[in-house]
Amino acid sequence: MADVPDIPETRPVPPLNAHGDGREAYQGQPRAQARGSKKQIVRTPGQITDFASVMGIRGKELTPRVHEALTLVMNEFDKVRWELEVSHQHEGRLQNLADMHAFLPVLNRRALYAQITRLAEHAVRTETEAALIYLEIENFGALRKEYGPSASDLVLEQIADVIVANLREIDVAGEIGGGAFVLIQSLSSLKEATEKASAITAALATNPPAVNGAAVHVDQAISVCALTPDMTPAQHIDAAAASLGNIPLGAD
Repeated sequence: MADVPDIPETRPVPPLNAHGDGREAYQGQPRAQARGSKKQIVRTPGQITDFASVMGIRGKELTPRVHEALTLVMNEFDKVRWELEVSHQHEGRLQNLADMHAFLPVLNRRALYAQITRLAEHAVRTETEAALIYLEIENFGALRKEYGPSASDLVLEQIADVIVANLREIDVAGEIGGGAFVLIQSLSSLKEATEKASAITAALATNPPAVNGAAVHVDQAISVCALTPDMTPAQHIDAAAASLGNIPLGAD
């Protein structure tokens, strides 16, 4: 018969502790750490301190007077934050007013010149094209003499409304005085700008301005030139004004 080896004596399984595993239950004495480590320090409940703080002030120190002072400080913070937000909004409105024409929904000369410079440089950086459209109401002086300043300004408002309605959101429009409008077409070739100029003149012919319910005839002249960074805004406008009429009115 084969020899059967003796079964080695096994350790009794320790009782389950609060963790539900087989680790030895804590009997009031610290358990040994892993080999080679220092003895674990077990703190008694009296040695453990738990506290809450508000802005670095502990609960015991947060007396009613301190709480009242903190409330006043936080209210002042909220007031300053609100005033700062209002100031930023007001600053934005003032900047917008500074850039806009006095009574037309387009840019004034100063803001227009700044946009011409910016968009010309942007076209070079992005290797894209941009064009300038120059539109002049040639009989504006005669309209001013015939209808007076107020009525002639009303005519300009109606012309500006038609122009803005035919532009894209990325386009820029401005009035430089004397019934002359300058439009900047970003991401547009000369051909595309010419098509846009023809569309605007056609829209003005279809929807002429009116004074006291009667349509007013306006003589339009329009030209297009490319934006280049080696020319100033004034040089761009002078070049466009010198070539007025290079686009047949109503041409497709």
